[in-house]
Amino acid sequence: MSICVVAIHTNPLQYCTNNIILILYDRFVSLAVPFFFLASGFLLSLKLSPPYDSDKSISIIKAYLRKIIGMYLLWSAIYLPLAIYGFIIDTKNRPLIMYVFMYLRGLLLIGENYNSWMLWYLLSTIYALLLIIFLLRKHVPLPCIAFIGVIIFTVWHCLSIPAGHDGILSLVLSVFRNGRISSGMFYIPAGMLLAKLTFSKKPAYLLLAASFAAALLCDGLAKSFFIAVCAASLLVIVSGFRSDSEIYPFMRKMSTAIYFVHMYVWSICYTILYGRKTMGLGMFTLTVLISVLVSALYVYAGYYRKSGENRW
Repeated sequence: MSICVVAIHTNPLQYCTNNIILILYDRFVSLAVPFFFLASGFLLSLKLSPPYDSDKSISIIKAYLRKIIGMYLLWSAIYLPLAIYGFIIDTKNRPLIMYVFMYLRGLLLIGENYNSWMLWYLLSTIYALLLIIFLLRKHVPLPCIAFIGVIIFTVWHCLSIPAGHDGILSLVLSVFRNGRISSGMFYIPAGMLLAKLTFSKKPAYLLLAASFAAALLCDGLAKSFFIAVCAASLLVIVSGFRSDSEIYPFMRKMSTAIYFVHMYVWSICYTILYGRKTMGLGMFTLTVLISVLVSALYVYAGYYRKSGENRW
């Protein structure tokens, strides 16, 4: 799924003209972010026990929120040089105060600035966790929280469809850019619910195949719905893969590292090779190879320091 995110940002099929291949590709890589959101909610829910509105459960969610906020601030700081570079090369020559405003808008409302597109996932997660904590404190049941998330996501998705919006609504949409920041409010509670339900794996395989086939035939909100069902089915299937092997935590850490470093890798590669933003199969392949290598070395070094011996 991390490599799918790299594909979304580097567009390996930029020059492909086969519509069937493009649709298959789009639906497959579209699973990545919903899967990450659902997995986040799923893994968080495994740490909780009923009642979910207890002080203990809320404290666990708040601790996770603090962790995500820390990650967001850290990676925003790491990507700050790219944001500054983006403002420097801006051809519109805006006043400095406007660039400050644009950066704060990207940081607080959108979750991205120049070439840090993947950070919106963290900001969306932050807003989702804040909503979950607020509703749990009001003793709203988890299924109702998930339903509220569906409503918020659907409304934002519909409003973000290009249309003749005017007045205050137009201003709000221009500030938030699109409705994806609400995605976490939909997927994370859904992932938390999945962790508490018992499913048979065979129907999950069938549901995955059926929903993916339906997604191929749809677009817009219907496509988003079937992609969500695909991602949920995939999570149910993957959650059944149990092993004590250390390769699994190693791969999870690598996945996180690839997700966060690949935009820097891509930015450096296209700058050195072409001097301008370049996408396509070549940039995708190069970005994946370097990101995987850097991430593997980083995670391996962390395991080495922690264990004190040369092993994962």
